[in-house]
Amino acid sequence: MMWTNSVLLTLAGVTHVASQSFQQTPVMGWNSYNQMSCSPNTQKITTTINSLSSRGFVDAGYKFFQIDCGWASRDGQRNATSGALKVDLNAFPGGLKPLSDLARSKGMKWTMYSDAGVRMCDPQAPSPVLGSLGHEAADADFFKTLNTEYVKYDNCYADGPAASQNAPKNARTDFVSRFGVMWKELQRVGIPGLLICQWGVPFSTSTGLQGPVQWTKGISTSFRLSDDITSGWASMFRIYNQAVHIAKSGLVGPGHIADADLLMVGNSGMTFDEQATHFAAWAMLKSALMISTDVPALSNELVAVLQNKDLIAINQDSAVKPVTLRQRWSGDRDLWAGDLANGDMAVLVVDISNTARTLSLQLSELDIASASIKDLWTGTTISGASLSKQVKAHGSLAIRLSNIRRSTATKPTYTFVSASTGSLSSGANTQSCSGCTSSNKVGNLGGSSNGRVTISNIRTSKATQTVLFDYINGQVDYMGGSNERVAAVSVNGGAAKTVSFPLSGYNWDKDVYKSYGVELSGFSTTGTNTITISGVGSAQQSPIHNMQLQHLIPAAFFSASALAATFNGFSDTACQRYDGTYIPVTAAQLQDLVVQEWATTDAVPEASRFLTTPDDKKKCPSNEDDTYRWVSLHDLGVLPYINTLHPWCIQIPQWEQGSQFPAGNGGAVAVVYYKDTDTYSLCRYLAAAQQDGYAGMCR
Repeated sequence: MMWTNSVLLTLAGVTHVASQSFQQTPVMGWNSYNQMSCSPNTQKITTTINSLSSRGFVDAGYKFFQIDCGWASRDGQRNATSGALKVDLNAFPGGLKPLSDLARSKGMKWTMYSDAGVRMCDPQAPSPVLGSLGHEAADADFFKTLNTEYVKYDNCYADGPAASQNAPKNARTDFVSRFGVMWKELQRVGIPGLLICQWGVPFSTSTGLQGPVQWTKGISTSFRLSDDITSGWASMFRIYNQAVHIAKSGLVGPGHIADADLLMVGNSGMTFDEQATHFAAWAMLKSALMISTDVPALSNELVAVLQNKDLIAINQDSAVKPVTLRQRWSGDRDLWAGDLANGDMAVLVVDISNTARTLSLQLSELDIASASIKDLWTGTTISGASLSKQVKAHGSLAIRLSNIRRSTATKPTYTFVSASTGSLSSGANTQSCSGCTSSNKVGNLGGSSNGRVTISNIRTSKATQTVLFDYINGQVDYMGGSNERVAAVSVNGGAAKTVSFPLSGYNWDKDVYKSYGVELSGFSTTGTNTITISGVGSAQQSPIHNMQLQHLIPAAFFSASALAATFNGFSDTACQRYDGTYIPVTAAQLQDLVVQEWATTDAVPEASRFLTTPDDKKKCPSNEDDTYRWVSLHDLGVLPYINTLHPWCIQIPQWEQGSQFPAGNGGAVAVVYYKDTDTYSLCRYLAAAQQDGYAGMCR
């Protein structure tokens, strides 16, 4: 299939760093909380240890046994001799050591729970159970006596023992210092693993808010990416949406695991198919897999889900690369995919329509021509370019691709369209944004006034296509909500499509989610088009007040009059590619490229208006992976965007000589491009130039 022109819209320090050998892959095991809350006891724990062994879970890899809250004394006293937390002898008359010994005799590893507050989390508020804050050394020493290898460290009562201080969700400045103390003490006594369980609450720094993926590395081996999971699909989906930006960040990996919380498989609230999808998602997101249910009561069917060897192998893959959301078809399905260490690919397709249906994967959606396709639910493998099967509501395709043959089809090219060129109405406005291209964005979409923006003069070659959005959604949802905001997007005034935009991070000024694909229909392939974005409100979903539109450089950057004057008299020219070849182009073709007039040079950064010496350099982010490459004046070239990403005119000689731009009597604005290996990227800096000099660029 030949693509010519598509559309890209834009909406939009840790001190203790140690060599980390623990948790090179996610932990697998069992935790008491979802089954027992804060009421474990010797009999329950003994039964569970024996059942995990007899039902094959230990052999399947579930080796970390963890008692959550409820093990410590409720009398508000510490051990008079050691100063450590005391065991609740009413629940555990023989203490915890015999249970640790039993678990270890069955091939498991013992893990403990405590809290980085003055009290532990507890259903009773205020909690009568002491936390570890201020007593980290004594408690670490006690944990070591139990042969502990891993500690879950919670975040209740950080500011005091009052009931109102139970579970603070406000942004905090003390996370690194407070959690870092326990990390240091655990390392001192030889306990290698720590899960920082601070529920995805933002860390407040001098440069803005950060999520746990950014600040926990070096003081833990894993972090909770979200608030607690509860029963039901909605809770699972909230965490699933919160994982989207973390998986995309590229910051997780061996020794730095994003924990999506305990598994709900075996508990009430989800259908069998929903539980299977939940397990597959946690496995492919490279979360810890901690069973938290009544193990003896598990059905054989659910045991088979939890012991699925293929999904466990993906979870334990040495690369520890989570699948990333490749595309969401809102209200229909999600497509996730991620590379494995041996070159295979893990793929998850999830029904989000909540209906029984045929669910399909087309490998072309992943730029793959063909592969061996293994259905991880059935174990069957086929060779081909697609897979379809019947699933129930919220069911999934869990797939492993091998023998992958990449597609050689021409990839679509995207035209950058600036939101600032759109028409803002009903309160939508331009706002500053340090993480956005051109340092601003369009916000206040939705709300009581239903703010909206309409982008015009869009040309494309396909009536139905994927439009790429950059956006910011920094609204973190905790026990409620879905960690997504929605927008109404319409093409050419047609019926609006409700589009889900998952959480993009914590910082409304910086955390831009780039190239989020949205399939839209109704485009004209012969004329110009409009796209209108506004908020959506309902009883379940608040209107979008802050879905952001970020400025990008327009693809057509000459005014029509300047372009006509520049190429006046040139009936045929040729523009040079970087590889030295030429592409024929006429003046008329160049003029046809103008789909948007850049009205003024006032928007051009002052520092970029004149490049006066050969050593002047600008730092240009790659459009592909956000890495940077320094480009000197010698690298810079100027040319209108010609139908594909390949042809650019040769550099203006005066630039290489350190002169100012060629003299002339115009004020056209040019966009600077550069080439990095085979990738052509749009430099985010503009340069003002005089139009008369452009005739010498093409020959």
